[in-house]
Amino acid sequence: TEDDPDGNGVDDTFAYPESNSMYERTIYGMFGFDKNNSLYYKDDLTGNVVPYYAHTYYRDYLIWLNEMKEKGYVTGLPGLDTAVNELASSLSTGKYGFFNMRISRINTNYGNDVGTWPPMTILNNIDSSARFVITPYMGENGGLIPYGYTPAASNRAFVFGGEVSDAKMARILQLYEYTCFSDDWMRYRYGIEGVHYKWSGEPFQSALVFTPLDKIPKKYAGTVDMGQFGNTNFHIGTGATMNYEPTYLQWYDYYYDRFTQSDLLLRPYKLYDRSTMPNDTYEEFRLLYTETSPQVFAVRKDFEARTGKGEISNINTEWSQYLDQLYAAGLEDWIEIWNSDDIMTYEELVTPG
Repeated sequence: TEDDPDGNGVDDTFAYPESNSMYERTIYGMFGFDKNNSLYYKDDLTGNVVPYYAHTYYRDYLIWLNEMKEKGYVTGLPGLDTAVNELASSLSTGKYGFFNMRISRINTNYGNDVGTWPPMTILNNIDSSARFVITPYMGENGGLIPYGYTPAASNRAFVFGGEVSDAKMARILQLYEYTCFSDDWMRYRYGIEGVHYKWSGEPFQSALVFTPLDKIPKKYAGTVDMGQFGNTNFHIGTGATMNYEPTYLQWYDYYYDRFTQSDLLLRPYKLYDRSTMPNDTYEEFRLLYTETSPQVFAVRKDFEARTGKGEISNINTEWSQYLDQLYAAGLEDWIEIWNSDDIMTYEELVTPG
């Protein structure tokens, strides 16, 4: 931005286009929180368990974001289309140096949004020799925001309803066993070797090359993009189930040789879920949240709006007043519940003793 990296003599390069949406996880993730209303974090400054917008991390994020806007490193979006469409379009211009990249977007062999997001849009349309550096999330408290937080949502556990019979449950587990762990699991996951796919090199050490759908014999054709019979939802061998091309394998091997999930992922202190608290506590908070969240959210949105418009010159100075307004709007009653030992910590949920 300061040194005219594209050398065109015009001040038209930036760090990031900010949209004030969930897609901003690239930058707010650097500060250690997720904009998910089911997550609660312990604030060392107050000692309370609070939602992200009442946490010191959020204050620090707003201060940093304002500074980046003032310096011209972070810009806004036009606001004429959805945030996701405008982000994809802006980042694909090659004028922004920092963006998050879902792993499917480096899979040229597979991925339904490869053609609409960088890096491929930049490589195909702007600069075929461009190079990209993939890093863990930056920031002292930064981390990647996962798709799911509960063991079930994170594909680490099965949840069966109470009405499911033992016989049906046993049958489901048998299906799981032979489609994900038997000697023939590749058939259920990818299809038949030589028909639905072939190896690009040494089996299980190289990427798969999938047969185009119109080249698969009719009697072997499936109804999904890879002609496979199986399911990735519960298979924990990510390197095998997400084996699309060498680029992915290089990325996967590099990161998992150096980092654990705990190193890379954000974790809340507590989680609003029936698995983390007694039913009466869950219902107590549900009713309280329904009653008071409109007032709490109104305070948050007003503060965000004034901050975004540059109407708050010193966020540190107004932070205490903002917290007082949140507490008065109902957050104080929330905190009484969330500080309680009735709700287990997230660490206790995912690593039961």
